[in-house]
Amino acid sequence: MGETSFAVGYSTVEDASANGDESNQLEFGVVQHIKDAGTELYLGVTLLEFEDTSAVQYEDATAVIAGTRIKF
Repeated sequence: MGETSFAVGYSTVEDASANGDESNQLEFGVVQHIKDAGTELYLGVTLLEFEDTSAVQYEDATAVIAGTRIKF
């Protein structure tokens, strides 16, 4: 095998477009290096939330990305 890397990120934004708006974003990521094959496997997950003062109720969102990178 090879090295494993992790990443975590968080952001919050208030009053971006109007008073009372708030959004939150939480991200997780991992990369596994497979040294002998010159390959990397990666996975990322993002969780998103948004609220404002309107009567609209927004659903939270989850985004997932996964893939492989091969170096040659």
